[in-house]
Amino acid sequence: MYKWVLVLIFYYSGIIGILSMVKPYLVDLGYNIKQIGFLSGILGTSVAAISAFVAGFIVKKIGRKTSLYAFLAASFGAGAFFWLISHGTPSMSLLYAAVMLLWCSYGLSTVIIYTIAMDKVRPGCEGTDFTLQIVITHLSGLIFAVISGRLADSFGYHNFFGIEALFSLIAMIILSITLRQSNNANQ
Repeated sequence: MYKWVLVLIFYYSGIIGILSMVKPYLVDLGYNIKQIGFLSGILGTSVAAISAFVAGFIVKKIGRKTSLYAFLAASFGAGAFFWLISHGTPSMSLLYAAVMLLWCSYGLSTVIIYTIAMDKVRPGCEGTDFTLQIVITHLSGLIFAVISGRLADSFGYHNFFGIEALFSLIAMIILSITLRQSNNANQ
């Protein structure tokens, strides 16, 4: 269970920072409140909701373990895409694509983490165990959001987005080690 806690702490690390800094990034690019509200609020959350719905079917089709890796790869893709487009001033269509990928990966990731959290509960303690796991993801998300603000301020958006993509790779390594050790223990 301790290894799973590490996964819970780091799984969102590559996208939660971008989610917290995308609005300031758009402000600094010169977009107004209405544009930012539509892009990050309406469009982004709609994509996340649709992705979460679709994620249930994906998990059922390819399984939990493969979904963990695939959805984390989407998070890496979102960070890498933001890093690529931040080399200069991105067009509105590139920002739309980046925000949609970001929120899509968030919707996908939420479903797989919540699904596996339901699997990792003790009989008779299901509610408590599930709640604790979700609290861990939210607390680590808050910490990564705070760290992200500092990173973006210190290194600029371009480097910050690269760091966020690296966080997703670190999460992938932690996931790989955790699942490998779990498989070895089960054999």
